[in-house]
Amino acid sequence: MENLHKNNALALEHMRQAIHNAGGRFYQYRPCRRDASTVYDIENIRHDVVYAQTPLNMNDPFDSMIGFSAEKIYSECTTMVLDAMDLAGANRVVISMLLQYRAFGKMAQLISYIKNIQTYLKSCQKAAHQTMIPLDLYVSKDIQSVYSKAPRDLKAAFNSKEFAVLALLSAKLNPMNISEEAITEMLHIEGLLDKLQQQIEEMQDSKYIPILRAFLSRITVSCFSASGWNNQLMWSHYANSYTGICVEYDFEKIEDFIGFAHPVSYTTVRPTLSMADLGIAAVDLKSKDRLVKEDVDVERIISYLCCKNKCWQYEDEWRIINIGEENTPQFIKLPCVKSITFGPNVDSLCKRLLLEVCKSKGISCYDLRLNHENYGVERIPITNNAEYDINEEAEYISLLSAQLTKWMQIMQTNSEKIVIEINSHTFDQQTFCLVLQETEDILGNMYFLKGSLNRLAEQSKTEMEKFGVKETISSSIAGMEQFRTTTAKQSEELQKSIVRLHINGMLSNDNYRKAINHLKNIQELSEKIDGIPWNALFTEKVTDKTTVE
Repeated sequence: MENLHKNNALALEHMRQAIHNAGGRFYQYRPCRRDASTVYDIENIRHDVVYAQTPLNMNDPFDSMIGFSAEKIYSECTTMVLDAMDLAGANRVVISMLLQYRAFGKMAQLISYIKNIQTYLKSCQKAAHQTMIPLDLYVSKDIQSVYSKAPRDLKAAFNSKEFAVLALLSAKLNPMNISEEAITEMLHIEGLLDKLQQQIEEMQDSKYIPILRAFLSRITVSCFSASGWNNQLMWSHYANSYTGICVEYDFEKIEDFIGFAHPVSYTTVRPTLSMADLGIAAVDLKSKDRLVKEDVDVERIISYLCCKNKCWQYEDEWRIINIGEENTPQFIKLPCVKSITFGPNVDSLCKRLLLEVCKSKGISCYDLRLNHENYGVERIPITNNAEYDINEEAEYISLLSAQLTKWMQIMQTNSEKIVIEINSHTFDQQTFCLVLQETEDILGNMYFLKGSLNRLAEQSKTEMEKFGVKETISSSIAGMEQFRTTTAKQSEELQKSIVRLHINGMLSNDNYRKAINHLKNIQELSEKIDGIPWNALFTEKVTDKTTVE
């Protein structure tokens, strides 16, 4: 895997050429709400980065996930185990089919196939006027001809070799007693199937699946579109029905290697992962590890990661793929934002925050407008920031403050409930996750409130001092800062103890993952809030108040 990084210069050159051929401009359509996700978007633009996460953490089960055929993998495991046991010939074919059909609860179907084969063979024998010779002798005389004329369902289920083996098997079985037991008794493999099935399932569950998850946990993916800023389906699906934004990147300005950039291939046939792709070449039943390993076919796996159903072709998607540490999302340095286009229904406060960021970084901004005469859209340059409206700002502050007060009260109630439940051993994990979500929401609102208060101080300093508003706000700010620091400390402590809750069965796997993500977001949000300095008008009061407490 690491070999891919040795030729980063060559990979960068190839990437640049591919990017140039694709037009050089790539886009991300994002929702824009007063939530943690938008906070991250704003801060990522501010800091010239793009977030990349592992496929295992994506909400869409198909997005960036590799096709996985349980039957295909089981078949490959079966082949390797039988190879290790030096099983060959007709017995191997029968055992392999018995294992495959048994594993997926289809043994009755296999028995039905064998009965149908026997019936078909007898009809062929009768038509050839050879009923006087044993059925197995008749079958062995011209099996290829018999197979070529077999019913369509039998030829679809078995290749010629499998059919030949089953035909000879069925010819020797009592038509009144065709069963798994009768077959295993005839072949003298009683008990062998159970042993082999155990070995195969152990190989699949304890070896293959962990290797697959470990590999995927090291991969991070960032998604872009080469379809332009005017893709109406993208506006609808990814920008929350025109309430979000479209960020335009100029990839031709990329100077350093940022990962493997690949266009997505759209197909009706989903590629599925094989054992060989993951470097599993064979099995050695005598060794402790049992697996004979080779190099992972990373390039092939990356090609799998860049496949989507043909119905998504309108996205014209590209992906930047990196390989790093396990379960470690990355921030890709990407200082090449060319423009931001705002949807016609974008939240005005989010828009104002983004306009401030864009103004400081020299990023062009546009408003998207829907054409009333046809189905087209156009974008209009925003030449300057909208005039400051103190009444509108006050309305935002009032709204955000009311929401914060409400959520903090709810969270306090739920937090107390959790403490009681833990002490009485009636822990409600749903409530626990809800409290973490509420904490995340509160911090998201604090982020927006901090920006709004800073603008109020900048634009209305005289009025605030004249009417004594500064003191009231400064007191509230001290409370916000205390909540933020306390929450950050508590979340850090929780991250250390949450594993114990999981091990003790107090958190399911799903809720454990949710809790981990919430705690990570809480920490990051706290850092982002802390990273924005308060207006100097509040600094003294905040410091004094915090020191006293």
